[in-house]
Amino acid sequence: MSVKQIARNALLTALVIAAFVVSYRVTEADFPRLFRDLPKGRDLLTAFADQIDALADVPPCALHIAPISIRTQRHLPPAVHERGARWISADPGERAMTPALRPVVEEMLAQVDVFLPSEQEVRSLFADYVHPPDISRTLRWLAACGPRVVVIKLGARGAVLYDRARDQQWHVPAYPAAVIDVTGAGDAFCGGFMARWAAGDDVMDSAVAGAVAASFAIEEYGALHLFQT
Repeated sequence: MSVKQIARNALLTALVIAAFVVSYRVTEADFPRLFRDLPKGRDLLTAFADQIDALADVPPCALHIAPISIRTQRHLPPAVHERGARWISADPGERAMTPALRPVVEEMLAQVDVFLPSEQEVRSLFADYVHPPDISRTLRWLAACGPRVVVIKLGARGAVLYDRARDQQWHVPAYPAAVIDVTGAGDAFCGGFMARWAAGDDVMDSAVAGAVAASFAIEEYGALHLFQT
């Protein structure tokens, strides 16, 4: 099986909430009443009880928290750990990564294992610094707040990774693709990365899977084509 086929399988695994990754992709725009009435992570998780119960035979090895309110993100990890998830990752979203919300971001970071922001998001987080930290210092600052692994997505330049347990940093280039629409590339990267990380791969192999998964996302418009085999 080729690397690209492996990454496709990893991405589809994440997308259909099967095998290794249990992923809830919700936004405030999609569920305004849910976010107004259920601000706590535990309540949010309960709102999806039917979906979770339907996956009773699938061990919740990992959960990826896609961009939602940062205040909601910080409440989800304890509830998810109670249900048996071993690994939790988070993608913060642009609106969360601001100097004013930095204390909340730090609180959330203390509860996740893998953090996957974009380069633009980390720049925004330190926008109040006269001399913002370079990318190496940023990786270590974020990891010191809690997560073992930090991945900063660089768009067409790939991603930089830092493993706190090994105190090592790497760069993974973007996988070559015929670019049509870059929407969703970061989400696809997160899905591919976490599918392989939860399966037991190391940081580098997981990032390669993420890069290849992202390449699928940008080769067509929208996301439905990713379900085609």
